[in-house]
This record gives sequence, C-alpha cells and structure tokens, in this order.
Amino acid sequence: MITDKKAAQEAVAACRYPPLGIRGYAAPMVRASGYGADPTYGKNANDQLLLIAQIEHVESCDNIAEIAAVDGIDMLFIGPFDLAGSMGCFENIENSTVTAMIERIENRIRVSGKMLGGFPLPGKTNQELEGSGYRLIAGQSDILLFRNAATTAARDL
Repeated sequence: MITDKKAAQEAVAACRYPPLGIRGYAAPMVRASGYGADPTYGKNANDQLLLIAQIEHVESCDNIAEIAAVDGIDMLFIGPFDLAGSMGCFENIENSTVTAMIERIENRIRVSGKMLGGFPLPGKTNQELEGSGYRLIAGQSDILLFRNAATTAARDL
C-alpha cells in the first residue's frame, strides 16, 4: 500500500540493513544466511534485494513519479482489487473507471523507467500484459492451488 514518496522511503528502509536502512539483523539465525553458514550474507544482503512497491490505492496514481524515484524501489506492482476498493468499486476491477485508472498507472510506471508488475487482468492475456511492459505477472497463489486441488480431490471422492 505505497501511496507516496514517504511510504516508499519507509518501505526501502525496512528492507535494508544498517547503515542503509533499519532492518533488524539476525543473520546467524535466518534462512537467507543459511542459518549463519554464509559468512558474506551481511556484506551482500542490501545489494541482493528486489524491492517492489505495491500500488493499490487511488492516492498512488498522482505520486507514481515520486515513488519510482526513491532509491531502492525496483518495481511498481499494481494491486487491482485494493485499487478498485479505494475507488468505491470494491470487488469490481472490470469497472470502466478502474480499468482506466489501471491504464493511467501503467503509463506512468512505464514513463518512470521502473519495472511494471501486476496480476492478470480481465480481458487481457498474460502475453498482452508482457507485450505492454509487464515484467512480473503474478500467477495463482499456493493457497489457491492447494484449495483447488483439495476441492477436486473431495469432489472425486
């Protein structure tokens, strides 16, 4: 829910270790460091991040350029469901006002030079999204895949 430059700066700081940020450090106990087996983890961690600012509120639209300009933000990822909700169109991402807003946001992200990401959108194939500049298109979540498999197994019984 990154809506402005300040929120983007706070998100970046929360993801980076000091002196570049405020993230807590417990390398000897975390999976990313191999539970302490990687002696270079702390030295390299800040350089190995992909920081994605989720753009999912109508307030974000006019602030895309300033969000994208924050050092450390690599991608802006459109969250259409929360965006629609913030526009008074809860659970209606096919509303023409919402689709127009998504297009405005997409254009502003492309102009910013940052990578564009998002979810599959109604009426657009993943290939069309990729062709329009999307570099990350979220697929089904593990929970959704598990639920669908469980529903199928229950139905087959």
